[in-house]
Amino acid sequence: MALVIAIRLYGPKVGTVDCDESSKWNHSRNFVSPWMNFLVFDNGYHTVHHQRARLHWAEARAAHEAVAEKIDPALNESSIPGYCWKTYVLGMRKRGESPRVASAT
Repeated sequence: MALVIAIRLYGPKVGTVDCDESSKWNHSRNFVSPWMNFLVFDNGYHTVHHQRARLHWAEARAAHEAVAEKIDPALNESSIPGYCWKTYVLGMRKRGESPRVASAT
């Protein structure tokens, strides 16, 4: 249970290494694994969470799918543990390494 809480609270903050904080769509990393989102009440769809903070968690997946083409695919990861492993253990990602889509406004 503690792991689920830690992932829920800290997970989305981990993934801002190569995000564009000034972009309307590319400011957050999304963790799109269905099983992981089941555990964290769809909190992995972080872009739509910031766009529509009052959106009920059960609607987050559909909201993410509706805007997914506007989000840089490099900002969609399958899972928080996999991303953390690649980024912080293997060092495969560095700031600015991921290609970004032009900011959509």
